[in-house]
Amino acid sequence: MKNLFKAYVVSILGFITLVGVIGVSMIACNLTLDSIYGTELRFKLIDNGTAYSVSGEKRIKGDVVIPDFHEGLPVTSIDDEGFYDCASLTSITIPASVMSIGREAFRFCSNLTSIMVDENNPYYTSEGWILYNKAKTTLMQATARINGNLTIPDSVTEICAYAISKCKNLTDITIPASVASIGRGAFEGCVRLTSIMVDENNPYYTIEGWILYNKEKTILIEALDGTIIRDNVTIPDSVTSIGSYAFYSCWSLTGITIPDSVTSIGSYAFYSCKKLTSITIPASVTSIEDRAFLFCDGLTSVTFADGSDIKDFSDYAFPVGNYSTGDVLKTAYLAGGAGTYRRA
Repeated sequence: MKNLFKAYVVSILGFITLVGVIGVSMIACNLTLDSIYGTELRFKLIDNGTAYSVSGEKRIKGDVVIPDFHEGLPVTSIDDEGFYDCASLTSITIPASVMSIGREAFRFCSNLTSIMVDENNPYYTSEGWILYNKAKTTLMQATARINGNLTIPDSVTEICAYAISKCKNLTDITIPASVASIGRGAFEGCVRLTSIMVDENNPYYTIEGWILYNKEKTILIEALDGTIIRDNVTIPDSVTSIGSYAFYSCWSLTGITIPDSVTSIGSYAFYSCKKLTSITIPASVTSIEDRAFLFCDGLTSVTFADGSDIKDFSDYAFPVGNYSTGDVLKTAYLAGGAGTYRRA
């Protein structure tokens, strides 16, 4: 009987210890029970325990309403990438209490068709399926419901990174003279986009041959995705930098001529250009960033010009293959330097 009583006591103590460990772990993570069990919204204590930030589980779906308060404290912030890749999210309502929306909070929400902001929110507003700051100087996020033509308001000075990405039914964009900043990948994945028009009085950007540049044409910002860019493209001698996502998913691109003025090739610059078969990297290039040529499935030959000396070379810049001495092109290049490397 004593042994049975001891076993019972040990079991009770073990359970209490387990509950205590879970409680301590949750306090350490600043998470509430409601954020883990029975809901797809996650709340995290911020501002010295006086407010909550919110984010969503990837499995979240349908229409989501963010509450003004959680456990008696205001919900004041949406985390960076808070609803990133929530592909089944269709609409979200943002309360008046939210004062901060993190970067790329709704990126890759491919079925998000509505962002509604409480009219009493002093920091943000929504109009025409687009999220802006209250003054409508920053275009933060367009939804998948955008289709046909989009004329950006004259009040906008900044288009955030990925703000209009994956709007697959968007065909035309007009950028006013007021826009002074366009974030990377702003129009990435807009596969039906056939026209970007920039006001001729814009002092920061220009468009030529379906490609967006800065005004001086030293930075190639972004080409139209899909099948608009065809065959061979010769980059102007004025360009010194090929931006991130510049030719992302230009499926009909078969060749690219990079001038010896270019010093850097950004991340995802030629990602998934599946008909690109060969590329010559001039000696002027010192940086090739992450995934620059990844999923270029047709790429069989890469030539580094004489004098090539790449300082910043991502391990994942090119698709894998034998490249003469190993599967990773960077490894082969570091061993052999300038020359032509072939992918099996």
